Amino acid sequence: MSGSAQSIEMSYVEQRLLVVLKEALDEEIGQQKKYAQRAQEAKESAVKFLFQYLLEEEKKHEKILMQEFEKVKAQLGDKILSDID
Repeated sequence: MSGSAQSIEMSYVEQRLLVVLKEALDEEIGQQKKYAQRAQEAKESAVKFLFQYLLEEEKKHEKILMQEFEKVKAQLGDKILSDID
């Protein structure tokens, strides 16, 4: 492998960071679905409110994680594209 090819590849740490962020995003989305379902099923207004609140909190977490994911992707730039090819 030449020096220029080596410098454009993602490191293990960079790859793991993207994977961990993607997994965290998936978990947040999964929790959102669960909370939405529980809110819909709730008979008592206090319980419904709790699950709706938790749903909104998960949406905030998703937004934060997506911003971090996009920031890391932007920082890695061409490295990501070269690993896809």
